Amino acid sequence: MALQNLNLTVIVATTHSLGIGKSGTLPWHLPTDLSYFSRVTKRPPPSQSPSTSPPVLNTLIMGRKTYFSIPPKFRPLPSRRNIVISRSSRPDSFNDASTWVTSFPDAIAAAGGDGGRIFVIGGAEIYKLAMEDERTRNVLLTRVEGEFGCDRFFPVDVRDEGNTGWAQRGHEELCAFVGEAVPAGAREENGVRFWFELYQRP
Repeated sequence: MALQNLNLTVIVATTHSLGIGKSGTLPWHLPTDLSYFSRVTKRPPPSQSPSTSPPVLNTLIMGRKTYFSIPPKFRPLPSRRNIVISRSSRPDSFNDASTWVTSFPDAIAAAGGDGGRIFVIGGAEIYKLAMEDERTRNVLLTRVEGEFGCDRFFPVDVRDEGNTGWAQRGHEELCAFVGEAVPAGAREENGVRFWFELYQRP
């Protein structure tokens, strides 16, 4: 598949004011959302046969700070290709299976077009680059109720459909896109209410 024909998916959890992080970490603890992230980003797209050999892996694109915010025992995130964007070179002590590049275009080129989905998972600067790229067609949003003193923010309010060109899809479309039955409406965990949503643009 030509690089210009790729579709990118941003997956992110934000507050109403678009907060996504505080002091380099998530300021809320939502195991259900983390499990959802893991399942969705591992699952092959519907176009791929379960019997494909070798299996097609999805790709995660992230910044260096996001990569290092993952506990070492979970790095790189398993069963997915991990591509890290960093202005500095890969640390000499690193010998894991992650791929390091110096720019967003290089990350897209490294992801290639082998049929797996490409997810952009943060942080703020990488989200901004993704949202400016016309190949980003999908945003999987976990909408988190409340404010948590965030110091990092998502660059676009996709809920403002009239001004951004993004449109929320229905619950059935969300379930079809992620490949599982997603609970409708608000959920609550550790005192925090949240919703799973899908936004798309042409």
